[in-house]
Amino acid sequence: MAASNVQKIFGGVVAAATLCAGILVVPAAYAEDTDNPVPATGTTYYVDCSAKENGNGTDQNSPLNSFAAANSVTLQAGDQLLFKRGTTCTGDSQTVDGATIKAALRIVNVKGTAEAPVIISDYGDANADAPKLAGDGVADVVLLRNSEYITVQNLDISNTDPEADHYKYMRRGITAENDNAGELSGIVIRNNAIHDIYGEKQKDLGGSAAIQLENYGRSIPVDGATQTKGSIKSDTSRKTPSWFNDVQIVGNTITDVNRSGINMSSDFRCREDVAWECGVSGSLRDQYAWTPNTNLYIAENTLKNIGGDGIVVQMSDGTVVEKNYLENAASVSGQGSNAGIWNWNSDNTLFQYNEVTNTQKTSGNNDGTAWDFDYGTRNTVFQYNYSHDNAGGATLVCACTDWYKWQNNNAELIGTALGGTFRYNLSVNDGVASKPCDGSSNTYRTVTLDGITDMNYYNNTTILPKGTNVTFSNNAQNAGVTYNNNVIIAQDGTAMADQNDKLNSDGFQINYGNNLYVGGDKNMWAKVNENGNKYVALADYIAATGLDLEAVAKGDLSTLYSAKATAYAAGKGRAMATDNFPFAISNTYLTGDNALKTRDFPHGFNHAKQTYGTQHVVSGWSAPAVGAFQGSDTTETGDVADLAAGKSVTIDAPGNATLEIKATTASDAVLEAGLANDRDYVQKTSGAGEQVLHVRTSSDVSKVTLTNAGKSGEITGISVKTVYDQLWDGSFENINLGTNSEPWNGISPWTPANRDRSKNRDTYKDSRFKRYRSDLNQTDAVVSGERAAKLGKSDGVSFTQIDQRNIPAEPGKTYELGFWITTGASNDETPSTVSATVRYRKEGSGAGGNFSQYSTALLNKTVDAETAKGGEKVYVSGTFTVPWDAAADSALWVNIQQPDLADSSAAYVDNVTLVEAAAPATDIESIAVTKQPSKADYQIGESLDTAGLEVTATLADGTTRVLDASEYTLLGFDSSKAGVVPVTVKLNVDGSKVARFRVRVQNVTNLANKFCSSAAASDVQTKWGTSSAKYTCDNNLSTNWSNWKDSSETAPANPSWLNWTFDQKYELSKLEFYLDQTKAEAAPEQFKVQYLADDGSWVDTDIIGKPDASNPSTPTTVDLNSLPATKAISLIITPANYGSDYPYSKVAEVKIFQAADPLPTLDSLKIAAEPSQTEYTEGDMFSASGLKVQGTWSDGSTDELSSGEYTLAATNAAGEAVDLDQPLPAGDLTITVTSADNAEAKATFTVTVAHKQPEPEPELTITSIAVAQNPTKTTYTVGGQFSADGLKVNAALSDGTTRELGASEYKLTAFDASDNPVDLTKPFTTAGEFNVVVTLKSDTTKTATFTVTVKAKGNSNQNKPSTQKGDKLTDTGSSVTIIAGVVVALVIVGGVLLINRKRH
Repeated sequence: MAASNVQKIFGGVVAAATLCAGILVVPAAYAEDTDNPVPATGTTYYVDCSAKENGNGTDQNSPLNSFAAANSVTLQAGDQLLFKRGTTCTGDSQTVDGATIKAALRIVNVKGTAEAPVIISDYGDANADAPKLAGDGVADVVLLRNSEYITVQNLDISNTDPEADHYKYMRRGITAENDNAGELSGIVIRNNAIHDIYGEKQKDLGGSAAIQLENYGRSIPVDGATQTKGSIKSDTSRKTPSWFNDVQIVGNTITDVNRSGINMSSDFRCREDVAWECGVSGSLRDQYAWTPNTNLYIAENTLKNIGGDGIVVQMSDGTVVEKNYLENAASVSGQGSNAGIWNWNSDNTLFQYNEVTNTQKTSGNNDGTAWDFDYGTRNTVFQYNYSHDNAGGATLVCACTDWYKWQNNNAELIGTALGGTFRYNLSVNDGVASKPCDGSSNTYRTVTLDGITDMNYYNNTTILPKGTNVTFSNNAQNAGVTYNNNVIIAQDGTAMADQNDKLNSDGFQINYGNNLYVGGDKNMWAKVNENGNKYVALADYIAATGLDLEAVAKGDLSTLYSAKATAYAAGKGRAMATDNFPFAISNTYLTGDNALKTRDFPHGFNHAKQTYGTQHVVSGWSAPAVGAFQGSDTTETGDVADLAAGKSVTIDAPGNATLEIKATTASDAVLEAGLANDRDYVQKTSGAGEQVLHVRTSSDVSKVTLTNAGKSGEITGISVKTVYDQLWDGSFENINLGTNSEPWNGISPWTPANRDRSKNRDTYKDSRFKRYRSDLNQTDAVVSGERAAKLGKSDGVSFTQIDQRNIPAEPGKTYELGFWITTGASNDETPSTVSATVRYRKEGSGAGGNFSQYSTALLNKTVDAETAKGGEKVYVSGTFTVPWDAAADSALWVNIQQPDLADSSAAYVDNVTLVEAAAPATDIESIAVTKQPSKADYQIGESLDTAGLEVTATLADGTTRVLDASEYTLLGFDSSKAGVVPVTVKLNVDGSKVARFRVRVQNVTNLANKFCSSAAASDVQTKWGTSSAKYTCDNNLSTNWSNWKDSSETAPANPSWLNWTFDQKYELSKLEFYLDQTKAEAAPEQFKVQYLADDGSWVDTDIIGKPDASNPSTPTTVDLNSLPATKAISLIITPANYGSDYPYSKVAEVKIFQAADPLPTLDSLKIAAEPSQTEYTEGDMFSASGLKVQGTWSDGSTDELSSGEYTLAATNAAGEAVDLDQPLPAGDLTITVTSADNAEAKATFTVTVAHKQPEPEPELTITSIAVAQNPTKTTYTVGGQFSADGLKVNAALSDGTTRELGASEYKLTAFDASDNPVDLTKPFTTAGEFNVVVTLKSDTTKTATFTVTVKAKGNSNQNKPSTQKGDKLTDTGSSVTIIAGVVVALVIVGGVLLINRKRH
């Protein structure tokens, strides 16, 4: 969790997360500096009850001085209400809802925020005592009613009555009440001392406790010092589902309190798992369906001397209870059954690092245990907990079905406790209290089984108490439990009862495996020397491990995890730990990568010092040590080496788990996966490529064999991991049948149904507990474990199918259902047929208590066997996606059947799994509503009508197709109140693809029902019970008004009349008249409408209705719009002539509707967000991406419009229209958004289009070069010097032209015939042909070449002067002679000319 979030949670106090034994948890946040209160973001109010005068409260020198004064302050988000340390405030007289009562601090309808919570805390001298809030006999010392984001901290709270009034009244310390307010969040109760509260011996709503959370629906909370739980009244019109989210109860000290330490309750608790124990029946169960609290965190509290229960989690999902200490709970007699820390009617609860000691078991208390998995619980984990010296034992597991039968004499009421895990816990001397109170009795038991399904009890260490008739597992009532890898120690002086008792009873399915039994009578242990269970004498064990039992009894646990002890236990267990947590849990305060890994019991548990020692990681892919302590980390994984064709491997795998096996098969490779139990149920892959199999292990086997059954192809990338299974009892190790004398004690969630479903759990009580399981370890029936489900004829009923419902699933997720079936013979000549169906129910459909609520099929899978004779082993699987409107807590119903099963045969189902699978691939890019539903306007209470709705998908290739209604979910429709209602269309396979449309809801009131108490009639039948006029307006078509009379009575009025009087005059719209719904008995011939005039007289109208007795389900409707506003309506009823002297009429219901409020209309538009792009360049295309348009309707409601609900039009600065589908012109454009429903509703925004700048001339580049003219001289003689004079090089340009390059733009290099470089800056030293390369300096890839020739000296032309420009004469002999001769000749000629000139 980010520090900023922690700061928000704790109201500005940043609590450092504590890394404890590798598990990161968010601890209780104590005030870091109690001398200075947390800085308020709002106003700070000060309370000093020792002040003589009441002040304004905003100044420490002018404080408020009483609870009443504090309650007068209207607290806002960010405010603080601070009580002065060293002072005491006592309960005082206050006026509440017009009544004068004694009360204390009342925080009612106060709403902080996550960023700015309201803080109730302390101020003043840090050395002074915490402020005392002394209720002195009030219902609640601190009441938080319909308030949220409130922190209560650092207070000393008591609520003490005179001793004569102890246990008489409702007494609580801090109470958070949610009274029909929906979700309330952000309650923090921390670092308070709560003590000396002796309340009524009652729990649940209105019960007494130190800290109480309450969610009220039909129950009405009460105020006043003399109230009791019995003072609470009920009103079933109150039905807003209500719950708390994000509640922290941390670091409090609770002492001397009755009845509960920390408890909670709710009216919204109805579900089948608790045998419908919710205070209502029938259809009202659906009105108060289970609605859990979420994100509850109860940690680091210390509780001592609690009269009843210590900490109880109820009606919650994902609660974490950790690091609490509880001592001497259940210490007051006469208040029913109590235990230490436990849960009821809750899902996914985690209890860890808690310590409970000295829980009492007084008269009437059936429990007295430290821990309890109670009925109505699903997926509970107790781990890393320490219990010792509790009179009732360590733990109770209780579906308590026997109790329900006894209480209600109704076999339909069967509760369940599903999926419990008890692992890595320590129990010492439980069953005997260390300090028993008067009347407490010891039980000498550790575990009491009173009904649980799918419980895993593994890797615990138990030291049994000394005494007689001591039991480890007290098998009281039915249970399905696996005891694996436990160390159970009988001390000297421990005389054990026979632990094999009831193991063969029809009421139990208890599996013992790989347990280490220490001491005691070897013959008393369960299944010793079977299934890996071992026995060792106590003396031998102590000698080998160094165990010091006396030290352990005093709290020194070190010899339990010494090196010798852990070495002795190493490797003796069977794999059990799952890769992650045993179930999916979601809680804000359970954080860190390792928080949900399996670890052993802390080595160094010391709650007093708030230290929990080191823990070792435990892998489920190897054999662990037995007991709660491991000697080192085990980190094996389920990765498996590649398998060549024909090869196999057997691996350890967690028992009682569902495995996901992934691999890649090549060519003809086939992956076979089966449990290593020789029962020949093997799953196989088909085809090449990525493969996934799901295999369920069970109590008898935790090894899996993988085989490559191909002939040549290899299997690579094999990995095995555990995955969450949504089902319970998928291997049918739990019974649905009690003993023969008590058949109602079934605990399995599976139930059978007959061939046509006329007999199932909703219609036939026997199906709740009919036997439908295989024989023990039946060959060709049981895949794993010891049992399978049996389909067949029983007691004259052909149970051909089995069901499990109330299965949780996450909306939008894809799941795979898989199972094995051994087919039975078919009842015809065709091959046996197996089918599987999955249906779901919608959120808000009720409590999941009847099959009709699961109305939509998500999977229909049918598989035919090869023959009709039966006995074939068939694996069936199929996938489906859960729609987004599914009820998250109990969405699914799974049905498996062989519909053609012959009565003389049987089929067997086993190893059923339901796990999350990969979502199906989709090519849908987007969806849109292309046709609105035909019906857009509704009245309150009407259901959504989707006729005419068309949703179109755009695919990845740009094409479109119309979606089937099964491909999407409609969310958000709510006709409970008037207004504009947006409806979201969400693609099932990809929830990010959404579209929307909206409807309007009118407020139309049925005045007859609203004022039903005024209903009157000319006469009523009374002979067979009074048929009241009120039956015509009770919204119940099964009740009727009748004026039937027999011959001994006065004849009924003819015509008769019915009327209804309102509280004022109303405009009316219509009247609906309903006949008797069973057979339209005594349907009247007609009725005429009268209305009440202002003078009180009845006025006849010509409005007449003639009911149709042939169609009683359709009401007769008449229009009342023509009537003036009136205060009453009367119907003059003419009976039909049935040939009787006493004609009579019968009416089921009359509905008189007030004229509807006008439908809301769209009044205005607002740009909620401009498009992502508002600046363009001339020629760009416009994009509306990011544009959000908000509409406001006439009723004040607002909502974002979809793009199809408005149009866009643009104009330039001159007001000329601009086509937004064409390239944009330059300038500022005003874009007007206009509603498609109301052309007057508009909004505008502006975009800027910049002029397009002229494109710059493209930069010319050289594409190639060439020698246009060679140098003047290309032939040389050795010793000559190269000259580039006359060389011309041209460049070809990118625009197609050429230009001559300057000599500085290129360089020249030369190479001889052997490609040796030649230096052109020096005279040639060798003769030959030389290539001269011209290279462009700016791009050395551009080159050209020419050739020069260098000749050797002394060739035939050496005496002839060169005529080539630039040639030089050499200074060797012949050249000198020639030059000298020329010079002499010239001198002679010059001399002759000079002489001649002189002569003349």
